[in-house]
Amino acid sequence: MKKVVLILAIGFIILGFILPVGIRGAIANNLWSSAVIKGYLNGTLSSELLLAAPTGHPHVSLLQASERLNHTPWLPESN
Repeated sequence: MKKVVLILAIGFIILGFILPVGIRGAIANNLWSSAVIKGYLNGTLSSELLLAAPTGHPHVSLLQASERLNHTPWLPESN
């Protein structure tokens, strides 16, 4: 019984590294998200960084749209 559990656990870990939404995807998403947060807090967030998001990131389009709306001038500034 312990061998079966061990084989299944090893199989799931290997599968997690193979699938793009598994462990590799989570690491890529977290690294990109951390870079975006650091850039935002430092004031150095660039559109290149926002567009360089991993393809498997589930909510990147919301962040990109929100950031775009925050930097779009809707009305000319009055002096």
